[in-house]
Amino acid sequence: MDILLYVIAVLILLLALCATIVAVQSRIIGRSVMATRAEVYMKVKRAFFTPRRARAELEGMKKRGETPYILPVRQDNVKCDTRQYDSCGLQIYEFNPQGAAEVLYFYGGGYVHRPLKYHIKFLDKLARRCNCRVIMPVLPRAPYNTYKYCYERVEEFYLSLGNQSNLTLMGDSSGGGLALGLCLKLKTEGKPLPKKLVRMAPWVDQTMA
Repeated sequence: MDILLYVIAVLILLLALCATIVAVQSRIIGRSVMATRAEVYMKVKRAFFTPRRARAELEGMKKRGETPYILPVRQDNVKCDTRQYDSCGLQIYEFNPQGAAEVLYFYGGGYVHRPLKYHIKFLDKLARRCNCRVIMPVLPRAPYNTYKYCYERVEEFYLSLGNQSNLTLMGDSSGGGLALGLCLKLKTEGKPLPKKLVRMAPWVDQTMA
């Protein structure tokens, strides 16, 4: 029993030390603690998440099959008005549908994950503080769909919105990379571009070099 308590105490001290190091590093380089924590997490995960393990996880997802997306937070935790509908083969969620400006948001998730509760809380806050209509399509993901299918669906939905001159295209991580890729595709095809493009820590190097 004493040994178990000792091990627990050591683990708590190590966690506290790691948290202190992350906080100090964040202050030195001038960015948020959460961003630094996320970078550390990704480095640790990369060390243990081998290609073999990744393939096994994707195979497991494929066997389980795709399911409809459900908001990962209770509706009463989202403070602004929301609307859910289907369009262009996508599930669509809108936050503050009566907002003055429009934001089309592509969430991150390595092209394999659904929106997390942090995405939903962020979009809820963005819609309320900026009084904008935030539109979040549930993106086609691997291993159920190809990147070509994803681009086809999001481009069709983007063009269906119309009034691109008042639209901000926004995304984080892989969603930021997808937003950039969509803009390059639209420019090549001579189709209307969004008024603004906002990318937060976009994943644009698929080789992870």
